[in-house]
Amino acid sequence: MKIRIATAVMVAGVSCAAFAQDEAHKPWQRADGTITVSGQVFQSWSAYHNSRFFLGNNDFRCGTPVIANDQEGEPHGFFGGGPSDCSMSSTNPSDIYDPAVVTYRIPVVVHVIRDSGGSQGNITQAKVESGIRILNEDFNATAGSNGSNGNDCRIEFYLAETDPSGNPTNGITYSNNTTWFNDGGSYWNSLAWDPDNYMNIYTNTASGNLGYVPFLPQEGNVGGNEDRIVVLWSTYGEDGPYGPPFDQGRTLTHEVGHYLGLYHVFDGCGGSCSSSGDRVCDTNPQSSPTWGCSSANSCSSADNIRNYMDYSDDLCMEEFTPQQNRRMRCALEHYRSDLFEVGGGGGGGGDGCNSGCSADLNEDGKVDGGDLGLMIASWGSCGEESCCADLNGDGSVNGGDLGSMLGAWGDCDDDPVDPCEGVNCDDSDPCTQDSCVDGNCVNTPIDGCGGDDGCGAESAGPCEQPNGSPYCSDAKCCESVCAADPYCCNTEWDQVCADSVSASCGGGGSDEGCGDPASGSCSSANGTPYCSDETCCEAICANDPFCCTTEWDQLCADSAASEGGCQS
Repeated sequence: MKIRIATAVMVAGVSCAAFAQDEAHKPWQRADGTITVSGQVFQSWSAYHNSRFFLGNNDFRCGTPVIANDQEGEPHGFFGGGPSDCSMSSTNPSDIYDPAVVTYRIPVVVHVIRDSGGSQGNITQAKVESGIRILNEDFNATAGSNGSNGNDCRIEFYLAETDPSGNPTNGITYSNNTTWFNDGGSYWNSLAWDPDNYMNIYTNTASGNLGYVPFLPQEGNVGGNEDRIVVLWSTYGEDGPYGPPFDQGRTLTHEVGHYLGLYHVFDGCGGSCSSSGDRVCDTNPQSSPTWGCSSANSCSSADNIRNYMDYSDDLCMEEFTPQQNRRMRCALEHYRSDLFEVGGGGGGGGDGCNSGCSADLNEDGKVDGGDLGLMIASWGSCGEESCCADLNGDGSVNGGDLGSMLGAWGDCDDDPVDPCEGVNCDDSDPCTQDSCVDGNCVNTPIDGCGGDDGCGAESAGPCEQPNGSPYCSDAKCCESVCAADPYCCNTEWDQVCADSVSASCGGGGSDEGCGDPASGSCSSANGTPYCSDETCCEAICANDPFCCTTEWDQLCADSAASEGGCQS
């Protein structure tokens, strides 16, 4: 259920004049893919952005306008703390905005805008999904992803499942309009889904930038149709057609940072760190953007080349800082309070909620006002998940938990004992989420796991193509793919999952497989998957699946020659 804190929507009358460009100087992408501007023609966006015509005169990475401190609008409401904690002019990174308090989930609609003929700007559903996946990896520092070295913000994004009329949706719309595709014509008035309740992303030419938002939420324009994120279509998602270095989806991550109230990290040297520069104290002061991946020291300290709010190459970006995370969560709570759903806190101890001093929510060694603030911020039902402030484990943060906190007030023991230390709660059931709470095991069933809805169920759909549900109908293949990519069984069997089938499930070989005399010799490139020596074939393919999924090429033959026990 969404938390609705404010009942009135305040829409300020700030215009988007920053993006009203002279049409003669505005880039225009034509049906053949070429970009025309001021009579010059460029073969790609990369060629345009790297041309002498462009360089030195533009700032194409991000078109979000520079805003003066006094251009600040009214907040929508409050959820602990106050809007001044993350205003245009300053940041107060209070513990009340710590990500450990609760997870926020934001519904997203992606409006894919193509030219009138549909020849430019198309983004497949799988590519759209990859962009949202990257966004979650970056905001939540997902292990094994490019964002794994960052800091978990505990803000999650998901493609909307219901449209504004209450109808089922995949969260994606497609439009063919050349003017809209070239970022003109006020398309948002025709396409926007209620911006108070959906994060609206548009993909088009972004007026020649890689992306932009028209304003930060603190300016007061939240909720108007123009409240949006715009991304150059060829940079969206994983392996975008723009190509390196802006093809790994980080343009969207950067622009969502603005959408949630962050400045660029390169807003100058000097002054108070909380009220100058990017208004965040755990980023180094920086006077100019970083291009590429090279280090620099523009303000006598290392520039923030790894930060999503710099201009570094996509693969160099890997973090929001802890205080940037708190500023974004503050902006979400006070300026976009109708946008999010509450997804729960630390998972009943699964994310650091268990300690010998359980009321020490901010883990500073004592129970004090900072912890009380975190408890107040998460007051009420924890939803489907438990939360760190639910000290008595009854599913809500209430007076009972407050009493427990007051009873533990003061310094924690010097050597607290973790009641879950050494407790193994693994029940060997893949369809339960196992955790320990105050020394007791809790094994919570995972919705949709097992039974008819699991791997191997015919209703799950084929493995070789996106099937719209978690799992697929081939149990062994499904388990193999999901072991490498849990998203396929936890959320949806999408195009990425389908593309994994060949490598994970042995697709592409003959029915006989390893040991089939017809497959050819193991010691030479035989033009088929597999080879005729079953033992040798299995040993080589265990190390290099390509040899059995695609072709037994010379690399496979060379491996066989060096493998003991392989016959010719």
